[in-house]
Order: sequence, then structure tokens, then C-alpha cells
Amino acid sequence: MWDLFVENPLPMKINPQSAFASYGLAVVFTGLATGLQLFAHPYFGGVVPYFPFCLAVFATALIAKAGPTLLAVVLSELAVLYWFIPPADSLFPAENAA
Repeated sequence: MWDLFVENPLPMKINPQSAFASYGLAVVFTGLATGLQLFAHPYFGGVVPYFPFCLAVFATALIAKAGPTLLAVVLSELAVLYWFIPPADSLFPAENAA
């Protein structure tokens, strides 16, 4: 029974020597999440800006190692801050005027 956890259960695992492919995959997944959120943002507003990016980070973590996953996290946060958190087109969130 425990033999299931010894072997790698994911047949899609990228070759560890191919760092370029792993980091490229993180950039592609994050780009796809950004495109999906840009498409869905007019319909859902700012209710769930992080959801597609969570999927991108999860997919990167399943296929690649820790380095590309951290790259996906950083790129996702920068994309959300720049495009989806007010004020748009800025990396710095608006301060509360209260």
C-alpha cells in the first residue's frame, strides 16, 4: 500500500535538468492566469482576483520544483497588484482615505 507514495505519482514531471522548461512553465501558467482574470474581471469585478493565480501556482507546483513555484507566486502577486487591485496600472495599493 505504501508503495504508492514512494514513486512519483505524476507522469508529467519535467526533467530536473531542464530548468529552462520549468521556469518557462511557471511564466506560461501565470500568463494564462492573467489572461483568464483579465477576461473574467468585467464579469466578476474584484471579488476573486487571486483564484486563477492559485490554480497557476498549484499547477506549477505539481509539475515543477520549488524554484519555479516561487517564481509563479511572485509573478502572480505582481500581476494582481498591477492589474486588479485599485488603483489599476500601479504596483502600490491605494491608501484608505478614512
